[in-house]
Amino acid sequence: MARQGSLPQADVLQWATQICDALTYLHNLHPPIIHRDIKPANIKLTSFGEAMLVDFGIAKASDPSQKTATAAVALTPGFAPPEQYGLGRTAPATDQYALAATLYTLLTGHTPPDSMERLLGNAELVDPKQIRPDLSPHVAAALMRALEVKIENRFENIAAFKAALMDETTPAQATQLARPSNTVPAGSAAPTILQRSASTPTISTTGATQTPGVQPARTPLPTGMLIAGGIGGVIVILGIVLIGFAALNGLNAAKPSRTPSITQTQTKAAESSAEATTSALLTQAVASMTETPTLAAAPTDTPTPEPTATPTLAGTPFGGGSRLAFISNRDGKNYQIYTMNSDGSDVQQLTFDPLNKWEPGWGLHGTQLAWNPEGTKLVYVAAGSVNNGLELWMIDADGKNQVNLTIAPGDDYDPTWCSDGTLWFTSTRVNNARQIFYTTLEDIAAEKRPNNFSATHKSPTEYDPALFPDCKSLIFITTSFDGQEFRRYFLDGSSHRTFRSSKDFNAFLEDPAISPDGQYLLYTLRGSTNINLTEVENRLSRNELTTVGTNFSAQWSLDGKWIVFTSTRDQNREIYLMTVAGTGQTNLTNNEATDTDPVWQPIPPAAP
Repeated sequence: MARQGSLPQADVLQWATQICDALTYLHNLHPPIIHRDIKPANIKLTSFGEAMLVDFGIAKASDPSQKTATAAVALTPGFAPPEQYGLGRTAPATDQYALAATLYTLLTGHTPPDSMERLLGNAELVDPKQIRPDLSPHVAAALMRALEVKIENRFENIAAFKAALMDETTPAQATQLARPSNTVPAGSAAPTILQRSASTPTISTTGATQTPGVQPARTPLPTGMLIAGGIGGVIVILGIVLIGFAALNGLNAAKPSRTPSITQTQTKAAESSAEATTSALLTQAVASMTETPTLAAAPTDTPTPEPTATPTLAGTPFGGGSRLAFISNRDGKNYQIYTMNSDGSDVQQLTFDPLNKWEPGWGLHGTQLAWNPEGTKLVYVAAGSVNNGLELWMIDADGKNQVNLTIAPGDDYDPTWCSDGTLWFTSTRVNNARQIFYTTLEDIAAEKRPNNFSATHKSPTEYDPALFPDCKSLIFITTSFDGQEFRRYFLDGSSHRTFRSSKDFNAFLEDPAISPDGQYLLYTLRGSTNINLTEVENRLSRNELTTVGTNFSAQWSLDGKWIVFTSTRDQNREIYLMTVAGTGQTNLTNNEATDTDPVWQPIPPAAP
């Protein structure tokens, strides 16, 4: 907050769901545990983006028969409701008020007025939407109700508050939540928790996680980032506190196991249609993204990319492109090429011949599909002539006019098309060594041999080229004394230097992909197998965008605001979408087939 002021709604809501889950767990213990000091300084973020509720120094096991003694009052003005001033007993609704005040502060940059001043009529609570007009109406309404000074006018429990924040109430629940509840039960049975696909576990024990309900996946945020200042504060681990309560109250809480999955919680109605499910998940994921969270890097800060535009209609192309091409074996016969809308809808098969367009046994890394700059032709990899291994093939955007582009001994793969019309690829046609070549459709039509880029500087091993938008330089993988590295080469010969080495991470670097503005590089670390983002002008920067499952083959949208990638977090390979900050990770394909190697199609020129 000190750096940014008000924070993106998408981030705040994600943290809110995590803290709500923690409080629901605590409030449904017997007796309930009331934190009584929720505020920005008592919420910490882990390096994986998990919001942790800390500092249980004034927490208590709630006894419905007792009021809070005036001499025992400990509170933070602006975040404490009137009952903490001795005007009644503290209850689960006390934490609800403090959490609402915290969210209000994060979203508006202003702390609510003190509750006693409001109760006495000396101050009024300003609707957060008046301070921040882009705030979702249901979020503002949920905050206003949870911040009622009269305890009976707040939501009946944290689960109801969470449902209102997420706009996940059914019509019947909406009617119930629209009117104040008459009672606030203490120690009541655990309510049904409405889980969201992007929420994460929130109660930290030493190296483990106590999770009420289903364990969803995590969305990463910058390492060590705090919601409020005070990075030197010692995080109070909840497990120690619970042990203390166990000694006093006989509490013995179980520890469910961690099961990573981003889309585990789905309604039965959505399960009836995989396409409807993925479309709904995507709509839900992007609907709350009014801004793209600030992109941070280690060890230095990385400038924030442009804010992410939010697509408004399912099926509407977004990301600056038309459709996504990918490879799948969903026909049950071969790995063929398909296209779909950028939200995962309207899947269409382009190729039907018996040649596989990808096989696990090929052992290739990176995306093996490439659109030409106009979005009218697609290059892919398949077996070629007898004894010639893998070759590059090309089809029109509608799947017609299939043609073999490279006919030579060895394997040709890793295609990428630059904006000047040059087609770059990796080939083993010379001495069975991986080297980088380039050509054009005109040269292919004239039966000219491809140019051996690697031979121009006598490099024996180079592969997986990634071109900068101006086509004047590229980053590729090569071997070195340090094992393996990314090297950047300027085509005018002015520079040929190491960009990053596997020695930096003790892991191989793979799948380089350069952003459309040339400022950022996506890549995969083999071993951790997560997608990372690096600033081109600050090669030591690093932001890990994925933390769940095995993730690779990341590709930028044409406007540089979205990333598609392949993930095995749902057992088999699936196509996922996320923002450039790693938020809103959504399964677009969501079926039992293998789906891999997505790439965004440029919007073809209009017909004359």
